[in-house]
Amino acid sequence: MQPRNHRVRTKLLGVALSLSMAFSGAMLLDPSTTHAAAANGNANASTADAVVATGMQYLGVPYKFGASSGSTDAFDCSSFMQYIFKKNGIDLPRSSRQQAAVGTPVAKDRLQPGDLVFSDTNRDGVINHVSLYI
Repeated sequence: MQPRNHRVRTKLLGVALSLSMAFSGAMLLDPSTTHAAAANGNANASTADAVVATGMQYLGVPYKFGASSGSTDAFDCSSFMQYIFKKNGIDLPRSSRQQAAVGTPVAKDRLQPGDLVFSDTNRDGVINHVSLYI
C-alpha cells in the first residue's frame, strides 16, 4: 500500500471510530448501562470485516428516529445495524432491544470488530441504543 493511501485510510478509520463512539454515547455511560453481544456466534472475521466495510459506506447518512427498514436515505441506530448486517447475510430484528436479545453476550474486554454494543442512554434500565464496535 502506498504511504499516502495508508495515511488517508488510517485517518478515515480514526474519524469513523470517533464518530461511532460519539454517536453511541458509550463514552458517557457507566459500565452498568452498556453491554455487548456478538451478532452471530458463527460469523467469522471476514464477515465482521465486511459488515464494518458496509457500514463505512454509509457514513454521513442522516439520522432519523424510526427510520424505515431497508431505506438508505436515513437511518436510526437499529435500522442501520439491521441494514448493514442484512447486506452481509445476517438477519437482525428491527429494534435495539430485540437485537440485544438475539446476540451472544461478550465481555467488553473481548469485543471484536463487528460486535454490537447496546446502551441505555437515558439510564431507565432499558436498552435504547445500539452501535457497532470497529
